[in-house]
Amino acid sequence: MKVQTLERTPERPQEMRHAAPSSIANVGPLERLLAGLTGGVLLGLGVTRRGPAAFGLSLGGGGLIVRALSGYCPAYNALGVDHAHEHSPAMAVPAQHGFKFEGEVKVHKPPEEVYAFWRQLENLPQLFEHLDQVAPIDGRYSRWRAKGPLGIEIEWEAEVFNDKPYELIAWRSLDGSELDTAGSVHFERAFGASGTLVRLSLKYNPPGGKIGAKIGQWLGKDLEAETAAGLQKLKHLLETSDAGKTTTQQA
Repeated sequence: MKVQTLERTPERPQEMRHAAPSSIANVGPLERLLAGLTGGVLLGLGVTRRGPAAFGLSLGGGGLIVRALSGYCPAYNALGVDHAHEHSPAMAVPAQHGFKFEGEVKVHKPPEEVYAFWRQLENLPQLFEHLDQVAPIDGRYSRWRAKGPLGIEIEWEAEVFNDKPYELIAWRSLDGSELDTAGSVHFERAFGASGTLVRLSLKYNPPGGKIGAKIGQWLGKDLEAETAAGLQKLKHLLETSDAGKTTTQQA
């Protein structure tokens, strides 16, 4: 489990795995244009200068140009975000803001079963103690309530905007929510056909002010350990003999 405060460039853990790049663009047209223009400026500055700074400028500029030409962003792919095709009132967590949590766990159950459990969003409070309730509104929208620091309750509405059965579930908060958040969970077949590698990515951006600062402290400390524990709870719950009964009863 890795928690990152996104105001700095984090060190990526060696055990972290990444989804294979998608052949479908996930960066919006305006964002591609701005990336291309910015990349061109940085690349030009890098060419005209010398030393380590020139290399950094050239590298950054080249990366932005590649992003503009391909329309593909690995970070968006990891979260299941698609700005090229999705149009909704959802709030994406701004780049370089908030907190990011990533982790993975191997579960000795097939992806179909693990996906089915997670897709019933009301099951998530069983895994993550900070979640008090997740109440589905319909197949796409849901209401979330979390227990924050000092008894603070945080509520938001979210949408599942990318749902690939047995492969991916991605969600994000709606405009006007008390907490901007986005997340995705990937299900990759493992152990032949008998298991699943579950890869979770979460992003939270707390509000401003004193309450936001307290929420930020909570996100950066307690939630890191809780998210890691939640993945282990998922493994334990689904691998125990009663897991199948639990899922069936809630279906």
